Amino acid sequence: MLYFKKSYIVRLRLLVIVLFILLLIAVGIIILLIKQQNFYFSFEKAISPTPTLTIAPTQTPTPSQNPTKKGELNKNFSIPLTDSSGNLVSGIEYTLTEYEITDEIRVKGQTAKAISGRKFLVINIKVDNQLDRVIEINTKDYIRLSVNNSDNWLAPDIHNDPVEVQALSTKFTRLGFAINEKDMGFELQLGKLNGQKENLLLF
Repeated sequence: MLYFKKSYIVRLRLLVIVLFILLLIAVGIIILLIKQQNFYFSFEKAISPTPTLTIAPTQTPTPSQNPTKKGELNKNFSIPLTDSSGNLVSGIEYTLTEYEITDEIRVKGQTAKAISGRKFLVINIKVDNQLDRVIEINTKDYIRLSVNNSDNWLAPDIHNDPVEVQALSTKFTRLGFAINEKDMGFELQLGKLNGQKENLLLF
């Protein structure tokens, strides 16, 4: 009878040890899967993957260091939004607040420096979302640049697109053009790619 009790206790201890080891293995596997899938825990939501941000979002334009030239623009125009039937739903206010010419520009958390003989023309922009839902906009699609009184229209080289604007809110961003130090006769063309355009002479 004593031998039976000892044997039972030994088996019970072995079972507890085995279960404990299996529990540790299961916990380890779960932790490994969480790290690989980039999951996060929330008390309000179920487990879901965290968004992968390769570059930190920019809430407001980062001022250029020692711009060689700058000026106010305060030019705005409306971008109409239509539904699937072509009916006007609302509009986005697209405002060019100011411009700068500088040797470097910081966009998307990274600094780009111009090479010798080159500069950046930076346009600071404000986008107002009048809708009650989030929108994404490619700000570079609404502006082109002509230099030296040319008929060639250049698209922005540097941008934050696509820019996400929360419902009923304002988002600041910026666009950059790579230019030559000796360039002159700067003119902007504003408007939708397939719509009416408006020209704005800078200097």
